[in-house]
Amino acid sequence: MDVDTHLHIKIFQLDYYLGLPVNDIDSCYSDLRGSYTGKLPIVRVYGTSASGQKICAHIHGYLPYFFVAVAEQNPDFFSTEFLRSFCSGLEKHLRSKCKGFAADDPIVFHADVVRGR
Repeated sequence: MDVDTHLHIKIFQLDYYLGLPVNDIDSCYSDLRGSYTGKLPIVRVYGTSASGQKICAHIHGYLPYFFVAVAEQNPDFFSTEFLRSFCSGLEKHLRSKCKGFAADDPIVFHADVVRGR
């Protein structure tokens, strides 16, 4: 008997909430913030299985992300100080636009410099 160990969900709706981290699943320490966070985003998936069963899955360990294009090659962009300053400014701007976040809720959790080809 071949047992499928994957869960297949036909997704009807997605949302997220800020919830308490689960040990051994969520990465709670933010190098950028230099501290542990009390809450992390948890993605909630509503749908049905292949057999028609209703499913509400809570997905841990996913952090939303985006890329910021940098036009010039400036060595300062690769420094820890620049990343912290950039993320601090980004967090302040997002907090001014997005009401409803508590002061200790992380908005910017991590930042990396990556290079395209």
